[in-house]
Amino acid sequence: MAERFSQVQRAAIRRALQRYKDSYKLGREKLAKAIEERLGLDALTIDDRTLERFLKDSKETLDATIAYYKQFAESLDDPEPIYDLGDAIADFYELPEGFAERKAYMQRMRELHLGRYEVWDFGGEQAPSEPLAELRIREVPHSPFFEADELFHGRKGDPSGRDFTTGFEGLCLPRGDDLLILLKELGSWHEKFYIMRAVKPEDVAVWNDAYGYIGNVVDKRLDSSPDPQGNMASFYRVHFQRILADDHVYSELHGKATSEEPDYVEVEDADETDVPEDNSGASDRIKQSEEDEARDADSK
Repeated sequence: MAERFSQVQRAAIRRALQRYKDSYKLGREKLAKAIEERLGLDALTIDDRTLERFLKDSKETLDATIAYYKQFAESLDDPEPIYDLGDAIADFYELPEGFAERKAYMQRMRELHLGRYEVWDFGGEQAPSEPLAELRIREVPHSPFFEADELFHGRKGDPSGRDFTTGFEGLCLPRGDDLLILLKELGSWHEKFYIMRAVKPEDVAVWNDAYGYIGNVVDKRLDSSPDPQGNMASFYRVHFQRILADDHVYSELHGKATSEEPDYVEVEDADETDVPEDNSGASDRIKQSEEDEARDADSK
């Protein structure tokens, strides 16, 4: 029985193939050939048109075909532990499995959550005059989670008494209207975990903002000792206020602008446009495409 792949597994395989394709500036035909050569497959086993549809996530692909893509992805010496963690968390929370349902769900998550936020202390009796941090949530193409990074400016009453600005990076998992965010300070053992829920109408009375999130932070330095009360971490409430609803501004953390080019760029061979069909071995070459089209027709 053929292995069945969840939407989260498909996303991880798609990312690995796309990263390899972009790294070597390959078009779909050359990528298909690279897979065949790496796996020792006969020529034309990998249909380049089916491969392109998989990379663009435009149609459901058969599990038997994805098994080849998985073997190739696993052969690449290109670990991405933070994305592996995102896949594992998303798989644990069982995101929608149906192709159409998953596409619609992630489109809604992008519209709701992507952008730039100010992070405000929400624990005091009076509203603070300055935000604690600036947080950006941005897309990981074709994945069930987002990337997050943050510039943190310190918090009044911080037991360390530090006056600092530091950078964090990590993952954001959308859960409907709510967010789970796991961050690690760059170059240290300092980590934070945000548990946020979308602002409800009853919240506006206590915070003058009709959009955003409120929630809790677990803030822990793994190399620190317990405080006098024995606490191993700081716990406080925060409010996210969105100041940009897209991902085109915010360059402080990585030292470069992000407005010119998106993170995901499709690269194709120049000679792959309007190429006449090669009739030699055509039945082998388009077998997968015919199966896809037949399955689409049956579903209508």
